[in-house]
Amino acid sequence: MVSLRNKIITVMVVVILLFGLGMMLFTQIKLTRILTQERQHWGIIVSQDISLRSVDFLLKGDLPGLQRFIEDVESKHAEHFAYIFVVDKEGRVLAHTFKEGFGEELVRANKISPDQSSNIQLLETKQGWVYDIAIPIFKEGGVIGTTRVGINEKYIRKAVTNIVGAVMGVTALAMGIGIVVALGLASFITRPLSELTEAARAVGGGDLERQVDIRTNDEIGQLGKIFNQMTADLRKATELTATVTQNLMEGVMLLSKDFRILWANKKIKEFSGLEEKDIIGNFCYRVTHGRKDPCQPPHDVCPVNKLMETGKPTVELHIHFDKEGNEHHVEVTVEAVRDEKGDIVQFIHVTRDVTEIMKAKKELEKAYEEIKELNAGLEQKVEERTRALKQAQAQLVQSGKLAAIGQLGAGVAHELNNPVGGILGYAQYLQDKINKPGFQGEDFKTCKKYLGYIEKEAERCKTIVENLLKFSRRSPERFEPLNINQVLEDTLAITAHQLMMKKIKLKKELASHLKPVEGNANQLQQVFINLILNAQQAMTEGGELTIATRLKVKSQKLEVRDEKCLPETNFVEIVFRDTGCGIPPENLDKIFDPFFTTKMDWRGTGLGLSVSYEIVQHHKGWIEVESEVGKGTTFTISLPVKA
Repeated sequence: MVSLRNKIITVMVVVILLFGLGMMLFTQIKLTRILTQERQHWGIIVSQDISLRSVDFLLKGDLPGLQRFIEDVESKHAEHFAYIFVVDKEGRVLAHTFKEGFGEELVRANKISPDQSSNIQLLETKQGWVYDIAIPIFKEGGVIGTTRVGINEKYIRKAVTNIVGAVMGVTALAMGIGIVVALGLASFITRPLSELTEAARAVGGGDLERQVDIRTNDEIGQLGKIFNQMTADLRKATELTATVTQNLMEGVMLLSKDFRILWANKKIKEFSGLEEKDIIGNFCYRVTHGRKDPCQPPHDVCPVNKLMETGKPTVELHIHFDKEGNEHHVEVTVEAVRDEKGDIVQFIHVTRDVTEIMKAKKELEKAYEEIKELNAGLEQKVEERTRALKQAQAQLVQSGKLAAIGQLGAGVAHELNNPVGGILGYAQYLQDKINKPGFQGEDFKTCKKYLGYIEKEAERCKTIVENLLKFSRRSPERFEPLNINQVLEDTLAITAHQLMMKKIKLKKELASHLKPVEGNANQLQQVFINLILNAQQAMTEGGELTIATRLKVKSQKLEVRDEKCLPETNFVEIVFRDTGCGIPPENLDKIFDPFFTTKMDWRGTGLGLSVSYEIVQHHKGWIEVESEVGKGTTFTISLPVKA
């Protein structure tokens, strides 16, 4: 592994080398361009001077003088010039500096047009690469020839090479200095980091007292302070963890893969009664079970082996023995300790004594069986009591009927007395008629008429008695579609005469075409009789009783009264409105309570309205009451129509 110090040095050296190479390359390119431009500019000036001075030689025809002139110029700048020659406007060479002959192809190489003041081309010659400069020779506005000067390219390259060499020397010196600085800087940076690394290794090995001595105020110094604080916090956390672990109520052990104990807390030592030296390095099954071999099913399944098979944390119930040899039920939990690759290297073994819990469990199971037996007997008693309550309820309803019949007795007797008296009178008349002598045919017609009267009155008596018997007998719990108006008419057949005797005017407002309701006619008749009798008793000086029926559609408020009644449901309302004494406001909430009565003359038992309320609820309906003292009371019964 490459160290950070070597990485820093390598990076800095590479940076310096790249910088030096870049500088050299940049210098070479830049210098080459600058020197080339400078030499070309200098060559143009020299060539223009030669062209100007060549005019006199050409006008005089002094070609030898022209030859000497260009040789003299070439000798002064021999290292710069490769050649100098002059040609006339037809391209004939008039003078030149070539020592070994003149190449004709050179004349044709760099042509200059009349509108150009100069032209430069890079040409390859026998002397090497040269920058060929062509300058026209003018005389009175006309071109009479051309001066050609060749500047050695190798001179420029030599100058560049010399300068680049100097730059390379300076760069090499800078690189050397940079490497020395890099070494020092790397050592300066990596020394505290190396110290931190060694300290981290020491802490990882368990030396939590290790600190680093870095006194700089930069980021590395801050890192050192944070490391020292982290070590101190880790030491405190480790001490706290050790304290907590040692004082746990559970026994905790760290096991190797071969079942040896690497560490154990105080609870293990107290439970086993062994010294630490006898626990650490020993096998777990020897310390906890006192056995020579690992735990085996079916009695004690080894949780370590099970975790090795499944790869998941394991919980098992075992029986361990303490130092006195007492048996303990324990819950054993085993968790795996894994390395960075995910492989299991150790195990955390935790034991929790559940002996008392197991005892409590057995006691609970025993108590459950006892409760189960008691519950069976209780269910039987509840069933018996329920049957008895149903019987008592039925008797209560029947008692309510009998109480109503008792209150109807006088009226019924009076109602029966009229037809019975008529029957008796007609019978006596017929008897006298038959016993008289001279019984004739007309007498037969009279007897037949009176016999018809007797039959009619007898049928009337029969109807009264049948209605009374039908009301008084026990009715089966059978619901069927009912016409509420008919049930009311049957009820009034029993009670109408009673009302008439009490000077109570009966007003009927029964709606036609009512929808049927699902119910028991006998039970509803009992409700109606109770309400009629209550109204009669409230009007001691006479009055008016209005009985009305109507069809209503009721919505959301029904959900509060009965969840089985859906919104927007059709109901039949039966209204009983009297003009009696009314009910005081403080009694309105009590009138449906069993045995509540305000009648102190023993006319009431307090069961009539209570029984009526239960019957209406049984029909999935309800009773509402409105009353004002001195003005009267209105009872409204609402029953859902048959779906």
